[in-house]
Amino acid sequence: MFGQLLKSVTDLGVDALWQQHGQQIQSLVAQQLVKVAEDKLNQENELRALVNQAYGMLPQNITALLPSDVIVSKILENKEVILSQVQKLRTQA
Repeated sequence: MFGQLLKSVTDLGVDALWQQHGQQIQSLVAQQLVKVAEDKLNQENELRALVNQAYGMLPQNITALLPSDVIVSKILENKEVILSQVQKLRTQA
């Protein structure tokens, strides 16, 4: 089974998997970050730790394909998008 997952990741590539699941991941991470003080969100170490916590809440089909370091990296690359989603969620609350 693990061999099939690894082959799937290799065949599709991280970028393709991110395109497929990135919105769902970003949404979940943004929902988790709403509770966090804004100054902590701008500190990379804090954000990295928070994303690692949110990673545990992702559906198993995503975590089986994308390891936590890849998710953290992609979230940090898209930090502005995530922070924008957090702001939207805060104004809706």
